[in-house]
Amino acid sequence: LDVRSGAVSLHSAGTVADAKSFDAVNIAMRFTGPAIEQVLDVFSLPHFSTGDFDFRLGIDSEGTMNRIDVDGDLGSIELDADGAVDRLLRPTSGELRGTFNGPDLEKLARALEIEGLPAMPYSLRLQTHYESSALRLSEALLEVGGDRLEVSGRIDVEAGMPNTTLEISLLSKEIGNWLPLTGKPAMALGPLNLKGTSAIDKEGRVEIDASARFAGARITARGPLGRPGEPLTPRLQVSITTENARPLLTLAGRPGFPEVPARLDSQLSLEEKRLDISGLKLDLAGHRATVDGYVNLQKRISGSDLDVSLDIDNLEEFGL
Repeated sequence: LDVRSGAVSLHSAGTVADAKSFDAVNIAMRFTGPAIEQVLDVFSLPHFSTGDFDFRLGIDSEGTMNRIDVDGDLGSIELDADGAVDRLLRPTSGELRGTFNGPDLEKLARALEIEGLPAMPYSLRLQTHYESSALRLSEALLEVGGDRLEVSGRIDVEAGMPNTTLEISLLSKEIGNWLPLTGKPAMALGPLNLKGTSAIDKEGRVEIDASARFAGARITARGPLGRPGEPLTPRLQVSITTENARPLLTLAGRPGFPEVPARLDSQLSLEEKRLDISGLKLDLAGHRATVDGYVNLQKRISGSDLDVSLDIDNLEEFGL
């Protein structure tokens, strides 16, 4: 196959022994041109990449394995990958490594019809190993600006992904840059450092065990979230500890709160827009409160039922 349109050219040659299973593939392809924008215009896509491009793909059958080599210069975006797998569709053995870099995550996301991501340079690095029923992530590192998201572990490819376990680490210099993903404008919230695990048991339930440092506080959450593909039904044991509650409460809309140590412990459950609060204990520099009951998250919390007990000498001291 040899196609040309002006200075843009696509050349591909090779063989596929079985087009249905995509086995025994031997293909060499090269796609070049002076401006990737011209190609994007053909498909009515935004210019998430600019400049000349030279994309090369090679797949060679070597015994029982298929060797893959990608050298992808796509203007201001670069995609490189190499490795070998037994099958191109649903591989059961082998490994792949790859990198993907670009100058503007927001423009790329808009091309994929995703809104709310920041206009920052990005870099993705992956190293995967394939087993009969699982994908092992030796490394999955996404860097956006100065933020880092790292994931490793095992993903079961069977239905429901049972026995999946992932280690997750997130380090953000300014977590407020990601607020537009929730439909809210970006704002200064400060750095976030989060580490945790996510696992799916044999019954298909997702459980998390996470710890974060944010606004001078240590926040932990542990418990089930529900099943993938179904509405979230979290039942979490939550703890918040800080030597100075003011920064965290200022972000929560309570400026002027005194600089006092605080600790909160509670079990929180959510189902069908009802938040159940069980055994909430709050300690503010020796002043204590307990809360049990539920909050109706519909109709402006009408119908909520809470049992609140306070042991605070001076409410005005806390702006209450």
